Amino acid sequence: MAVAAENQFQPPPNDLPYVLILKPPTAFSIFGDHFFDSPKFQFLKPFESPLPLPHFLLTHAQSVQAILTSASGSVTADTIRLLPRLGLVVTTSQGINHIDLSECRRRGIAVAGAGTIFSTDCADSAVGLLLDVLRKVSAGNRYVKQGLWSSQENYPLGYKLGGKQVGIVGLGSIGTEVAKRLEAFHCSISYNSRSKKPSVPYTFYPNVVELAVNCDALIICCALTNETHHLIGKEVLSALGKDGVIINIARGPIIDEKELVQCLIKREIRGAGLDVFEHEPDVPVELLALDNVVMSPHNAVCTTESLEQLRKTVVGNFEAFFSNQPLLTPVPLDDLPHLSESRMYKKLLSSNKLIWHTGKLKDMMLVEILLRLDIAVTNTAGVFSAAVAVKISAAGWYVRHGLWSAEGDYPLGSKVIISPFSVSLHKLHTTRSWDFMGLNDHSLANLLTTSNMSEGIIIGVIDTSNK
Repeated sequence: MAVAAENQFQPPPNDLPYVLILKPPTAFSIFGDHFFDSPKFQFLKPFESPLPLPHFLLTHAQSVQAILTSASGSVTADTIRLLPRLGLVVTTSQGINHIDLSECRRRGIAVAGAGTIFSTDCADSAVGLLLDVLRKVSAGNRYVKQGLWSSQENYPLGYKLGGKQVGIVGLGSIGTEVAKRLEAFHCSISYNSRSKKPSVPYTFYPNVVELAVNCDALIICCALTNETHHLIGKEVLSALGKDGVIINIARGPIIDEKELVQCLIKREIRGAGLDVFEHEPDVPVELLALDNVVMSPHNAVCTTESLEQLRKTVVGNFEAFFSNQPLLTPVPLDDLPHLSESRMYKKLLSSNKLIWHTGKLKDMMLVEILLRLDIAVTNTAGVFSAAVAVKISAAGWYVRHGLWSAEGDYPLGSKVIISPFSVSLHKLHTTRSWDFMGLNDHSLANLLTTSNMSEGIIIGVIDTSNK
């Protein structure tokens, strides 16, 4: 028995494929070391290593074939480019906005999520929060526990859910489950989504403001994207009105939190039920004293049953990948939208300065310029049609994460050539900066010509002034 127990805790053979656990999912705290039960792969846990994450990734770059992460663990293009053998990213969340999907598509890296595992739990929480706000359940609980029942007048009446007009923002798997539950309360349901659902009986509003005008409660169920960031602002909240209630079980940044706080304080809306916040785990202190707000710590998805199902799904996705079988819950990447011309231009203008710090760079040092696939090459005339923009990749990542001072010279020496779009900086002897907000095709063309740059532009900074 002793020998069997000893063998049970021996590390797996070294020839098993490696999975990098970039961010431990919540389920780790529940299942512990038994979260995974598969003899087909082994795990790298940087959070148990004394090495800083960037150093850890560089050390194990050639070993990692898959990544496991959660909603709070970003999988950026910089991280992906450090892992040449990476073939799969699995997230334990239903949302995928923390993964650079465009870079995954460019590299041919598969992505798997939680699928619809959490849809029913999130829907239960959404309706529960709505009931709580309307019927003042949590506020009444505090009222009784504080001994106010016997010393004050009757507690203020709440409001019924039955028959209310409820608008759902995002009628995906979660929004659909919310609607099913609200039907049992005989609510009148309407929705906003990217497009009208052909077989759905609910009223469709293409505009969120129009949806808010026509409902008593607004439930946020959509994904967080560039388009939905601060989708719910002052205009939508004003349209919802002083008798309106807003529920968010999606992502915090979908709501402009500052505007929401002010509306709640001024009683410009009736109340809010919030499971998510814009800057988690920080919650606006103003909300803590408001009886018309019900809050939970981003746990709408968390039930024991769903986490067990998640464990099986995560393991199943890894086993399928390493066995060359179809993933259980794949995220489609082929239909990712490219940036439109206007979004591309907006992205370019998001940097106020175009700056090179070149004072200490060696002569003839080449810095990689990457043309990202998620920035569409449009029909715009001039420079934008041939060279749009970009990121400094491995060398810049190396500098930004403090490895230059810790590790010395970059491993490839004085030349960093990964992409054919490289720029010679040897004639840029001094720090130079230009006002990027005012550049047009003509001035950009002049800039690139005078700077001996013909293939791309750099948005960002390599700060070598103190190195």
